[in-house]
Amino acid sequence: MKMKLSYVALAAGLLTAGTGYAQTPQPAMQQQQNISVDDAELAKFADAFKQMQQESQKIQTKIMENLKERNMDVTTFNEIHQAKMAGTEPTASEEDVEKYNDAIEDVEDAQKDFQDDMEDMVKDAGFTLDRYKEIGKALQTDRDLQIRLQQMLTQE
Repeated sequence: MKMKLSYVALAAGLLTAGTGYAQTPQPAMQQQQNISVDDAELAKFADAFKQMQQESQKIQTKIMENLKERNMDVTTFNEIHQAKMAGTEPTASEEDVEKYNDAIEDVEDAQKDFQDDMEDMVKDAGFTLDRYKEIGKALQTDRDLQIRLQQMLTQE
């Protein structure tokens, strides 16, 4: 099971590891039952989460450098990507579309590497992918769990 990342989010420099979990309660489409997460498990989750954020920032920097090397700005990249994802013709120049096509291959490679790294970080932290995702999902709706995680993330 792969944790999917958005090409646009990577290219735009957004954190893809789910930073919203700890900062803002997300509206729930369906009420989820709270799960039990003790402090030791939450601390392991927080450590893995921090590692993912750091790795995400490295990947984002690499992608931004790649776009810069191609003389392509992020806004143009995102506009082309959004048009392609929507199945519409990009309004960008042919030259920019060519740059996009070259860049997207590198973005996809970076995304795959990051997904593999994320899975390794989760496993190295002592989680199964399912348990890590279960905690992440619970963080979307469980305000108390969000507060506990935020406290752990801001300590140090």
